Order: sequence, then C-alpha cells, then structure tokens
Amino acid sequence: MNKIEVLKAEKDGLDVWPDLLRYAAEDTPVDQIPEDDLQRMKWYGVFHRPQTPGTFMMRLRLAGGRATSAQLRVIAGLAEAGLDVHELGYFVIHSRDGHYFETLSRDEALDPRVMLVSEMNGSPLPHEYGGPVRLVVPFLQGYKSVKWVARIHAYRHDPIGIKRLLGQSKSGALGRAWLDRLSIVPAEGRPGDPAPERP
Repeated sequence: MNKIEVLKAEKDGLDVWPDLLRYAAEDTPVDQIPEDDLQRMKWYGVFHRPQTPGTFMMRLRLAGGRATSAQLRVIAGLAEAGLDVHELGYFVIHSRDGHYFETLSRDEALDPRVMLVSEMNGSPLPHEYGGPVRLVVPFLQGYKSVKWVARIHAYRHDPIGIKRLLGQSKSGALGRAWLDRLSIVPAEGRPGDPAPERP
C-alpha cells in the first residue's frame, strides 16, 4: 500500500472533522497539526498551503457548476470568515475558455442584484447567452457579467481583470455619457445596498 492508502486504513478521512473543528477553535499552529491530519483535511476540501505558511485554502464544488445568487453570498460569507482579508477582498470569476476572467470586489459580489444565472424563462440558459452558468452584474459594464462561468476564486488583493489589464476599461462603472446617450437609468443605491422593495 502507498502512503495515502496506509493513512486511510489507519483512520477514515471523514473522521477528521472533530479534529479540524478543534484545531480551528484552539487556533492550533500548523506545525503542531500532525501531517496525517493535514492530509485527511483534504477530504473536506481544506488544503494547507506551504507556499504561504500558516494558511489554508478551501475548495468548494458545485453540482453541475450551478449556483444561485444566494449560494454565491454564502460562499462569499465563508471566504470573508475564513480569509484574513481586507473588508474589500476580491472574487475572480473565470470563464470556461480558460482565458477570460473578471473581478468583483467583495461588496459588489454580495450585492443582492448580482446573480449567477442558470435558467432563463424556466429553461436551462442557452449557450449563446452564457449557459450553462453566467454571472449577471446589472449595475456594471457588460464585460463584468462573465459568460460560461467555470470557477470562482477569492483573493485578498484585486488581481485586476482582463479588460483593465488590456487598458480597455479603468473601472467597470457605467460612465455618465453612456448612461445619458442610451437612456439607461441605473438602479438606485450603491453596490452592497439591499435590493429595493417591490410594490
């Protein structure tokens, strides 16, 4: 048996959960957590990051790659609670083409108007509209609404999305000239404000 098989035979990976909670509650330094338990934590998607000593990464899987905006807010809350981030941490949304990505600040991502869309009119979102999953950010320029979402990562600092890297947009905000020219009336409030009540 290889090392991992021996580890599994000694203790089921899922049995590490009480230990994981205890290590977290006691703020146990990483160097005091047995290597075998660090390996077993991977079964829960918790990975020690030796490149940044004392830190962990958490991987989440979404069935079929689909999530609701409510689920995205829960993930954002987990990231906020689990990362030592500035209150304005960032999320990077990657398109499945492997090249295109854009960023949202934590406040933008938590805005109740932001949606991960997997359906349109009761049917699966068509490919030409960004299906199976598309991000919709109605209060920012369209390029922020990433099509064909493949994965979302959380970061402490803004990794700067493609359009800004290419110098095509200094921010995702809609400029006054465009708003006036196209007669666009943006939703009232700032990103992060609760959605307005409907009559």
